[in-house]
Amino acid sequence: MLSSRARAAAALTAAAALTLAACGSDEPSQADRTATGVVDQVEVTPGTDKDAPKITLEDKTVSVEKTEVKTVKEGKGAPVAEDDIVVLDIALFNGKDGSALEGTETYTQEPLAFDLGNAQMIPGLRNAILGQKVGSTATAIAPPAEMFGEAGNEQLGVSGTDSIVMVYDLKSTMLKEAKGKEAKPKKGVPVVQYATDKPATFTMPKGTAPKETEVETLVAGEGPEVKKGDTVYVTYTGALWKDGKVFDSSKQEGRRPFPVTLGGGQVIKGWDEGLVGTKVGDRVLITVPPKDGYGKAGSQDGSIKGDDTIVFVVDVLGAV
Repeated sequence: MLSSRARAAAALTAAAALTLAACGSDEPSQADRTATGVVDQVEVTPGTDKDAPKITLEDKTVSVEKTEVKTVKEGKGAPVAEDDIVVLDIALFNGKDGSALEGTETYTQEPLAFDLGNAQMIPGLRNAILGQKVGSTATAIAPPAEMFGEAGNEQLGVSGTDSIVMVYDLKSTMLKEAKGKEAKPKKGVPVVQYATDKPATFTMPKGTAPKETEVETLVAGEGPEVKKGDTVYVTYTGALWKDGKVFDSSKQEGRRPFPVTLGGGQVIKGWDEGLVGTKVGDRVLITVPPKDGYGKAGSQDGSIKGDDTIVFVVDVLGAV
């Protein structure tokens, strides 16, 4: 069975897919942050780690045509930018009657991460968060067009005319790249030429590739340690040991940082196990032999053969 946290993530992910179908590619826009208006009709009982937030609607129902936000407590951090990955606790409610949308609250579980730069981000969620300062607590109302569209969401009991109320606590934003003290790698490992805005390049050593996965720290971060079961956000570039040819990179144009839940078999074994124990802020070099990579079959697109050792440089941006 799914945990409450997993159900919340699944519900919001499904909402994003429905929103894309209903709303197309809406451009992000900053919401109205107002101390007067429809959002003032929402009374909030704050959430804790033991209890989800609750709301009461002054007029029994609320509806808006554009996302409206009320900052309950302004944070002291930097304003959230369009390309930030934010970490927050959130709860969603139906503006029709104030009822909680089942499975969408995270206050009693672990926080969720939202990549505001991802085109699949729900417009109403993006608009409610964009420009808010880290550390803020806020209430927002988003119209159907910015949430579930005309189709609504039958699973959550939302019709195509229902506005959605959001309550959230904005905890942090993730790093854009590794941050920490540079470490001196051991001799005989690939040399990485890192670039902020394009894929890294590699100078490969002479000699035989290692038979076991090796993880070498290039930048030692000072953030929390990544554990099995965490969803970690990374940027990366991968290349072949035999000639240094880059076969994949999250730094390619149009790409975003990559989220993966460690230990879940979503990625190759070299990542699934090699990233456990790293720290947020780390830049690591992961050398993966075939048995921990794509195996004897190689990759489906043929870019990685069955006997290829592969090398990645990975920046650990954050984890939830």
